[in-house]
Amino acid sequence: MLKKTIHEVFKSILAQNALDNRDAIPHSNDFQKKMESTYGISEQALKEILYILKEAHKIFIIGIVKEDSDRSVERIDGYIDADLSTVRRLKNAFQKLLSDLYEEEYNKRVLPHQIIREIFPEIYRYNNTPLGHIANKAIMLEEYELLLEKEFSHYTEDWKDRAIDELIAEHSATLQEKLSQKEPAPVEADPVSAVTAQQKGMRAVDTVQADEFAPGVSLKNVEKILQIYGIDFFYRVNLRKYNFDLIKGVIERRIIRRKEDLSRLRSMIQKVKGNADRDPSLNDHMEELFQLERTVSRFMLMRND
Repeated sequence: MLKKTIHEVFKSILAQNALDNRDAIPHSNDFQKKMESTYGISEQALKEILYILKEAHKIFIIGIVKEDSDRSVERIDGYIDADLSTVRRLKNAFQKLLSDLYEEEYNKRVLPHQIIREIFPEIYRYNNTPLGHIANKAIMLEEYELLLEKEFSHYTEDWKDRAIDELIAEHSATLQEKLSQKEPAPVEADPVSAVTAQQKGMRAVDTVQADEFAPGVSLKNVEKILQIYGIDFFYRVNLRKYNFDLIKGVIERRIIRRKEDLSRLRSMIQKVKGNADRDPSLNDHMEELFQLERTVSRFMLMRND
């Protein structure tokens, strides 16, 4: 029963991915409503099903719209079949769509990669705009195409089948409970567990400093923080907390600008990516990590010292 329900969700993603238009990537807000009305799957149950599909390498989840509480904008994700031919086809389609949309807005034809280079430094300005939607999809589809080419052995059907069977067995009890609940009660976070989870993976020597450091993490006073704790500690804490946008902002504002510091950050990013299979939460932040990596590479090329 569980496997059938998960398969129905996956088939719905495949069906939408097969469309030949800009709706080929299902958006989380619309997809949740569709799954609830069609199969009676609650929001909490769908989240767990999507997690299983993602961890089994059946789908990719990409960020299309970032949450912006100041403007009452909710996060929107997109779902894509983790198949090379599908990803490549969608990448080509959305890159063309990006050029088409850019031409409509600015009355000039520009190649997709030129558009991305132009808007990437200020991508936040395009959040929740048609151009921002398409740009995020085009960027992430290309990144996932490269990932599939590089890590092909982890995306074979045999690998996926083994992984999904293990994940279903692991999540069967909680998922069955969520599927049986029409309106599951919200689970309150345990503050002690939250602190433990946040500090998990930190070295003991980092913990006290990290607690002091956390309240001051903002671009306004980051220079003072760097003077107190140093660049390496700033990198470690914020990479562990997935504060990739914060680090990117620091780089873009030239607060950190020495080539050796940027090179060290690039090496640390590679280590984070290398540990992705042991850090499920990182998948929710891959878009921001890819953007940070590109920003570091771009600014390293600009530096001569």
